[in-house]
Amino acid sequence: MRFLGSSLLFAGLALVACNGKSTTASPVGSQTGALETYRDGCDANACGARPEPKHRCVGGYAVSVCTNARGTCGWQIDCAAEPPPGYDGNVGVSSCDVNTTAAQACGPLPVYDDKDCVYGFVGEPQCERYGSGSCAWSRRCRPQPCEQTGTCNVLDRSKLGTACDGENRCPTGSSCVSINVNIGEHVPPTCIEGNPCSAITCSAGLQCFIAESFPGQMGCAR
Repeated sequence: MRFLGSSLLFAGLALVACNGKSTTASPVGSQTGALETYRDGCDANACGARPEPKHRCVGGYAVSVCTNARGTCGWQIDCAAEPPPGYDGNVGVSSCDVNTTAAQACGPLPVYDDKDCVYGFVGEPQCERYGSGSCAWSRRCRPQPCEQTGTCNVLDRSKLGTACDGENRCPTGSSCVSINVNIGEHVPPTCIEGNPCSAITCSAGLQCFIAESFPGQMGCAR
């Protein structure tokens, strides 16, 4: 079990959303006021009533925004750095075992449209249960790429050794870790000699962590 309000390890982007008041149009990624920034010349009238987000976010909170980032004005989901009003961060999330009848309750895999998210999806769909609800398919939106915000963690690939797993162990003095470099950038288990954190430089405000597991799970967090 994990909680959405406490499991966000990466910074999101500026909080933007549409409401019913007029305001000056602002470009993607701008931040002139929480929940009062329309995007790309669109306003609430161009998109209609603001819906609840259909998808969740990685590295942020799902906020519906009226944008023509994909060509025409329409509602998409952005991953805001701050929660929207009324957000409940204490919703438990649990994975459904794909071999159980509960997972079968998710039904056929839905067709997902990248246009639902401002920056597209990250990762694969998951059959999950939120709170006391039933198992259902879930997909997560990608936040603003770190290249645009200047917040990328940097991996030194010269430090990476051979692939490793339970049968292929690392030599003495090396650790077997998988690395979450940036959102959507994952390195499978590999051997790193000495301190594994020497292979990654975290962006400002973050520090390297290694979860106690096998293989170890390495990444950057606050």
